[in-house]
Amino acid sequence: MLEKNNDFIIDIEKFKGPLDVLVELVKENKLDIMNLNLSSLTKKYLVYINENFKRINIEESGAFLLMATYLIKLKSKKLLSEQGNENEKINYEYERDKLVARLLEYKKYKDASEYFDKKKQKRSKMWQKVASELENYLTKEKYIEQLPKSMDVQKLFEAVKNSYDRYKIFNSTKFIVQELSVDELEKEIIKYIQTKKKNHFTFEEFLLSVDELKISNQYIVTAFLGLLEMVKYGIILLEETSEQELIVTVQNLNNINVLFNTQK
Repeated sequence: MLEKNNDFIIDIEKFKGPLDVLVELVKENKLDIMNLNLSSLTKKYLVYINENFKRINIEESGAFLLMATYLIKLKSKKLLSEQGNENEKINYEYERDKLVARLLEYKKYKDASEYFDKKKQKRSKMWQKVASELENYLTKEKYIEQLPKSMDVQKLFEAVKNSYDRYKIFNSTKFIVQELSVDELEKEIIKYIQTKKKNHFTFEEFLLSVDELKISNQYIVTAFLGLLEMVKYGIILLEETSEQELIVTVQNLNNINVLFNTQK
């Protein structure tokens, strides 16, 4: 750290090069880096070089001397610019702005380095809990619900996609905002079965019976999920035709109560 007295003592171990010294000089002397007083900065830097040169690593001494030469040269340009030499004024302002940009860039990385160093020190004082062994909490048997073997998942997907295409849902400019649940759609399908008294019907026939204003991508997907849930409880069976139509076959309507009692 720099001392604010005439002795100008510097802890050389804290500095990594001439730019580091300049940034600290600007900070300690409260210089405006955007309107840099080059004469004051150069003078303080030369004092630093004079008093600490023997303590600087010989491999780094060249960089410190090069910066001192650069500052002196820049100070000379400033004096010439004050004598009305327009070219020297432009040249000086360009070099000064370039130095300020280098200092700002260095300060940005220096601040970031100090920030992460503090984080590292803080983290070093923390102890991480060893992860618990979770195998004792997992059930050994994993039950995964599966569709009946007679139902091909890929064919089911193609059949539902075909329903999309036939209704041209994807090309529709109609936007419908609605709240739907699988439970609600199951009740609509069951009502359709009981009203029409059909043991066999296509998914599209069911969709045709629905108010056109209700039909949407969301409605078709939710209805299909309702059909799969009904398959699970043995109420219906799903099949696909060679024309990629989805056929619904009623199996056991007595299981309807089991379905809705489970959902409560």
